[in-house]
Amino acid sequence: MAKRFSSFEDLMGAEEVAPNVYISKHPLPRGRSKSWNGYLGSVVGQAVLAAVSSSGPGFSPNSVHSLFLKPISMESEVTWKVVETATGKTFCHRNVKAYQRNDLVYMANVSLTRKNCYSSIDAEYTAYVERLRERRLLQSQRDRVEHEQDIDDDNEDEKVISKPFYFETPYPDVLKKVNLEKSNMSSVLKHQLSSKDISIEVIEANEQTDEAESVLPRINCFARLGQNSKIDNHAFQFVALAVLLDISMFSNLQKNKSMSSSKFFAGSVNSSLNQTLYIHDTNFDCTHWFGYSVKQARSVNDRIILEAEIFNDEGFHVATVIQEGHIGAKNLDRTMKL
Repeated sequence: MAKRFSSFEDLMGAEEVAPNVYISKHPLPRGRSKSWNGYLGSVVGQAVLAAVSSSGPGFSPNSVHSLFLKPISMESEVTWKVVETATGKTFCHRNVKAYQRNDLVYMANVSLTRKNCYSSIDAEYTAYVERLRERRLLQSQRDRVEHEQDIDDDNEDEKVISKPFYFETPYPDVLKKVNLEKSNMSSVLKHQLSSKDISIEVIEANEQTDEAESVLPRINCFARLGQNSKIDNHAFQFVALAVLLDISMFSNLQKNKSMSSSKFFAGSVNSSLNQTLYIHDTNFDCTHWFGYSVKQARSVNDRIILEAEIFNDEGFHVATVIQEGHIGAKNLDRTMKL
C-alpha cells in the first residue's frame, strides 16, 4: 500500500542528524510509477532546503548550480552534507552534496542572501527618498529664514540607499490572454507526487509557432502545486519551485503538441544532467499559478538545453532556469558537434 503524506513539507522534509548533515524523511518521489528514478527537481529542492537550513534566519537562495553525477534511487533516503564555504552579513554560500549508500550522486553550489525581495527593498528605498525630500524641504525653509547653506547630504548619518534593480522582462502576451479563473479545469494536466495526496497542475497556453521560429519552439504554460497543498514554512516555497520546474520542463513539456512534433522531441527526456536556477525575487507562492515561457535553446548529440523564464501570479519575472537533459530522441544528426 502506498504511503500517504500529510503535506508537501512532510513529503519533502529532511532531518538534521549532525551539524550540517541532513537525511531526507522519505525516499524522494518518483517521476512515474514504474520509474526507477524520479523527479530530479525534488533532488534540487531538497538540496536548497539543506542549504537554507544551514544558513541561519533571514537567508533565502538566489542561485543554485546543480550537477547530477549518478542515477539517484527513489528506493532509499538521501544523506545531505553541507559545507559552509562563505558566510557574511547579507550573503552566504553553501556547497551541498548528496549521498546514497556512501556514493556521491549529486552536488550543488547554493548562494543565499538576506535581500532578495524587490517589494520590501523598493518600500525601503521609497521611505528613504521621502525622508530625504522632507529634510531638503526643511532645510530650504531654514535657508529662507536664516540664510544658511544647504545641508551636505554626504555628512548625513543615514546610509545612502540606492534605487533597487529588478528584471523588467515583459510578461508574455500568450500568458496574459489566458483567463485562469475561466479555464476548463477538467483539462488541467495533473501529476501525482505521492499516491493521491500531492499533485502538480499544469495548463498549456501555447499559440501556433511561427515558421521562422519553428527551429526553436517555445512552450508557454502555467503550473502550481495542487489546490489542496499548503506550505507553512517559507523555505519549502523554494523546494516547491524546483519540483515544479523539473516537472514542467521535462515531464509535461513533451506532452505539448508543438514540442512533440519537433524533430528534436521525437523521443523522451530520460534525465537531467545539470541545472542552473536563478531566483530574482522571493515574492511568489507555489500554490498559486506560475507562468512559464520555455525555449529550446539547443539540441544535439542526444542532449537538449532548455531556458525558462518564470513569472509569479502578478506577472513579475521571479526566476530563470537553464537546464540540460539527456533525451532518447530520434532523427538527431550524430555528426553534429557542440
